[in-house]
Amino acid sequence: MRFYINYIIILLIISIFNNCASRAYPSGGDLDSSPPQIIKIFPEKNSKNISKNESIQIIFNELLDPGTVNSSVRIEPHLEINIKYLGNKIIINPKDSWSYENFKVIISRNLSDYSTPRNKLSFPIEILYSTSSNLDSKFIQGSLTNADIGKTYEVAILDNKLNILSKSQSDNNNTFSISLFNQTNDKIFVLAVEERISDNIKKDIRKRNYAISSDYIGSRNQKLYISPPIYQYSINTIKLINNNFGFLLLNNGEEIPFLLNNIFFQGLINQLDNFYYFDYNYTDSLYMKINLSNNIENYTAEINTFFKDNKVDTVAPLLSGHFLLDENYRLIFSEPVLFDSKEIFSKNENKEKINYKYISPLEVQLNDTSFKSLNINCKSIKDLSGNFMCDSIVVISSQNENIQDKDMSFGEINGTINYTGNKPIIIEAINLDNDLVYRKILDSDKFLFDKLTPGNYNILAFEHLNKVTMNYFSGRLEPLELAAKYVEYNNNVAVRANWKNTINIEIK
Repeated sequence: MRFYINYIIILLIISIFNNCASRAYPSGGDLDSSPPQIIKIFPEKNSKNISKNESIQIIFNELLDPGTVNSSVRIEPHLEINIKYLGNKIIINPKDSWSYENFKVIISRNLSDYSTPRNKLSFPIEILYSTSSNLDSKFIQGSLTNADIGKTYEVAILDNKLNILSKSQSDNNNTFSISLFNQTNDKIFVLAVEERISDNIKKDIRKRNYAISSDYIGSRNQKLYISPPIYQYSINTIKLINNNFGFLLLNNGEEIPFLLNNIFFQGLINQLDNFYYFDYNYTDSLYMKINLSNNIENYTAEINTFFKDNKVDTVAPLLSGHFLLDENYRLIFSEPVLFDSKEIFSKNENKEKINYKYISPLEVQLNDTSFKSLNINCKSIKDLSGNFMCDSIVVISSQNENIQDKDMSFGEINGTINYTGNKPIIIEAINLDNDLVYRKILDSDKFLFDKLTPGNYNILAFEHLNKVTMNYFSGRLEPLELAAKYVEYNNNVAVRANWKNTINIEIK
């Protein structure tokens, strides 16, 4: 009996000992908010003459999340490796051998500890080695402007043939440092993409926020401006309103209007950039090609389609909007309209005639803005199917929202731009409180914004390289065009009514 009691006591002691010795996070205590830190590397980083079968051991100060280890470790230049995980230790072995003279171990920021919040690395890790006595590398450093501090950006060094020479990530301060082995091509530059860079970098910059160097890499740090993707939209489908009018529906939801076989509007449409005209016989397929643009480039979208000449339209046109614009009054209709009378618009109670002209088949401009009420003879307004707008007179009130300068108090920002290049310079003042953007092309090294609404402003100056808009030219890869040089003023500028602020900016 005593034997069995002693046996049970021994089993309890072993069980307690095993539980005490188990490697797991203890419960309670302060919440762990720190990422794992390396406490030892063997062989030491930058070691030379290592064996071609050498095991690399990286020891951290805490347990690692095993689910993040394999996906976070890679070798440049690429080699197949075996990875072992032992609590707080990563052991890396080549499947064959370290066949490159110089190589590096890269650990991405995806690696996390085993705490409840799963703290990820604050910066990527690069560990350089050489199997010879030579370890020749250069470090390329830089920073990302206009980046989201809560997101990670993958950063790559490319040559002018778009080969990726090395790839890493930005840190939690949106700076980066990448080592590069034995570089002989002087025409290399940096590409940064939000989240990750795929095998198709040309598509990456059309899907995610990105940045490209403003010049080929030299001795100075690289500064990159994170910009929106340069989307190129396509035509999804077509919405036909009647046999003469419809919309091309893009895959971003935008609707582009077009007309078929209408001589009256053909000449006007040929002068417009956002309205299209096509001749069509309703027997063959119709090839439709339109011109589009994004922030920095023009491109085309196209579709082949077929229409039947049997679209029945019984819906009357509507007045969808009216407003004051550039000292003229505009009226927007839901579809192209024709007027059966010369006296369509009149003002106030005396019904004095107002002359008009077409801006587009959907938009009419009045040359008189002095009215308080506008009379519209809508029984003489019809669409291309002959549906009249209504059978009476419609009266609308003027939507004159023009705010006179005398009713507002403004502030001022002025200063000097120091720039030694030969490109035109654009300077932007961006109100961070309401997102209003004030923009000017400079004709000297001086600038002045003298009618700024009060608020806190971000100031950005850049070379005007954009051939499509006045937006910052963020660069592209096909064809390869580097981004414009820029500088962001290092502090926000507070603008108050009747205040003047003077700043100086240098574009390097």
